Parts: sequence; C-alpha cells; structure tokens
Amino acid sequence: MFNKKQWFKPSQQTQYQGCSYHSLLELKFIIIIDDKCSWMREPIAIYYNIDTLEVTNYLNERTTKYVPDFLVRKWSGHSAHLIEVKPQKYLFSKQMKIRKTVVANYLNTRNYDWKYTILTENDIRLNAEQTSLFNKIKEENTNFNSKLHLIKQDRRYNNAPHSYFSNIPNCNSKDMSPDDYRRYVKYGIMPNPFEDIQN
Repeated sequence: MFNKKQWFKPSQQTQYQGCSYHSLLELKFIIIIDDKCSWMREPIAIYYNIDTLEVTNYLNERTTKYVPDFLVRKWSGHSAHLIEVKPQKYLFSKQMKIRKTVVANYLNTRNYDWKYTILTENDIRLNAEQTSLFNKIKEENTNFNSKLHLIKQDRRYNNAPHSYFSNIPNCNSKDMSPDDYRRYVKYGIMPNPFEDIQN
C-alpha cells in the first residue's frame, strides 16, 4: 500500500513569451527577472556518470543527464547564473545534492563565468504589478495541458523535426537577433553594432 505522504500534486505547466515552463513557480521567476535579465530556458544538458557524478561525453547504461531550468545573465553588471527552481521541500533532497555536485564538476571543466543557484518559493515573490501579470498569463493558459497532450501525440506519430517552444523569449528589450541574444546569455558578448556596416 502506498503512503499518501509520498504523493504530490503535479505542477501546473504553462507558457509565456514562446517558452514553456514546468511549474507556475518557474513562470513567477521569469516574470520577476524579465526586464532586468537575458535568459535561456533549459540551456544545456549535462551528461554524467551516476556512480562517480563525473561529467562525461560517453553515453552508456551508467550515464544520465541533468538539464538546469535557466541560464540568466543580467543586463547590468553582466553576471550569469545557472538557475534551478524547486519547491523548498526539495532543497535538501538527495537529488539536489547530486545536482550541485554535477554542476560543480561541469563548471570546473568549462571556461564559463556562471554560478549555480537554487531558488525556492521563499526567494520568488511577486509585487502587485507582477501578480496581476501572473494571473493574466495563468488565465490565458487554462487549456495548456490539452495543448501539451496534442504535442505529445504529434511527437509520437510525426517523425519530422519540429520545435514547439523556444528556449529564449520571443521578444527581448534589446532587439537582438536570436543568435546574438543566445551568445550574450551564454558568454556575455554583446553584438557589435558596426558589424553590418563593416561587412
């Protein structure tokens, strides 16, 4: 017999600015940072050995992957953070300890300026204006689960490659091209405004 305490209510998935989110907490996070930061949804997949937690490029039965929720880079100051958004109850779980170790191992092997940060509902609090936007988005996405069901069916029977959602917002305050935007989020490199004139 299952212990009722082991069962949790599934997260409500939603979409905003062309990206999908696994939970309303992720959506709240994006609403808070959207005008202050550039960001990418599920920016990287980190493959690692489940025994040693070492990052690997070799895939076998002892390899699994971890995909952080966001990569965020501030427009002011340009600092970058790899973000995991989780409910407080999971903060000290075995899974989160493993993820911290895996990300530390990953960043030690890369020349990125990223820091790893885990945020919970205690860190993500909306003001009145943000709450109003959050409620509006929630209302607009009441049928999103039905859309996800149709997408799953399409993926199952349609072999043609197709991207249903973007990993960057469909509009950004700097009017960058998608490639320039991704380059800035990952590496902190702003596009050269004279590049088009010089070429």
